[in-house]
Amino acid sequence: MRFTVATALLPLVAGHAWMTLPPSRIHSSLKAAGTCKLPNAPDDQTIEDGACRWFNQGCQPGCSECTDTFGITPCATPMKPTVTDPKLRTYKNIGFFDATKHNPWRSPGHAPVFSPCGIAGGGATYHPSNGALAPQGVKKGFDGRDLPELTGVKTEWVRGSAQEVAFSIHANHGGGYSYRLCPKSSNVTEDCFQRHHLQFAGDQSWIQWRDDSSNRTAFTATRVSEGTKPAGSQWTKNPIPACGDPSGGVGQGGRCTTPPQFDPPLPGLYGYGAASCFDGSGDGKMTCTAEQSQYWVERFSFNILDKILVPADLPVGDYLLSFRWDSEQTPQVWSMCSDVVITEPTKMLV
Repeated sequence: MRFTVATALLPLVAGHAWMTLPPSRIHSSLKAAGTCKLPNAPDDQTIEDGACRWFNQGCQPGCSECTDTFGITPCATPMKPTVTDPKLRTYKNIGFFDATKHNPWRSPGHAPVFSPCGIAGGGATYHPSNGALAPQGVKKGFDGRDLPELTGVKTEWVRGSAQEVAFSIHANHGGGYSYRLCPKSSNVTEDCFQRHHLQFAGDQSWIQWRDDSSNRTAFTATRVSEGTKPAGSQWTKNPIPACGDPSGGVGQGGRCTTPPQFDPPLPGLYGYGAASCFDGSGDGKMTCTAEQSQYWVERFSFNILDKILVPADLPVGDYLLSFRWDSEQTPQVWSMCSDVVITEPTKMLV
């Protein structure tokens, strides 16, 4: 049974999510939601050109480091899940077998990472089963912390304010996410980001289609702050359910053949994403027709928006913002960084 499940899960990791607001150092944008392409990518490229492949591979709670491998076998010191509420699960058990219990989302924040800003292709080793090619023009294993700051883009946040953040899904691994800050004057490590973990403002999230702020729908978010790391840190469940089979829908070029893993936030808003057309060989080939590929791109051309609270006592200055998505389906942590300037509130003249 264990061998069968492991074999069934091996080709499922084509996946990606990327922070789309504020614009990250990988040139992401609200407009590019649902794709994995740079803003200037030619239209005739495949939908899977790797622009969002910044993640950490083989990362499981209780382990001292990521292994840069894929599989369901953890290190010698795996943790039992710290979050046990069934409402927070995003992937079902396979029969009686809990295939995801050692994956990051089952213990949010506890899994180690190679880099809080992601690694090109997930690590230095190439794994055909998870399509872990580096983004075009980037060497595999390149650390996202070493990407240059975007030119012509300046994101300023007033301390004590609530600010909008967003990400988009290209391959739906379930799990949940958080946002964190680290001063650029510090050593930019995962520990630094954990010391500046951000809380969400309220219990609402929004679905926004591409960069159209007039096409936005609110729904009630599912947050968790017990069993998380750092202690008391707030995380949010990925609200978009994958297809209900163990693969989540990968390889299903047309439509999901099963109901969703759980109830979607909006009617019909579920599936694996554009990477459901990925063939799992690692060379970027698609199994879909052009029509099927376009269907998934359009279906997932939305952003998941939240508002986060900027602490009122946060020192002003230059920061990196890290988006961290702990997967449930896979032993992966997807992450990337944006540049943010924290400023003082503007004083009103009387």
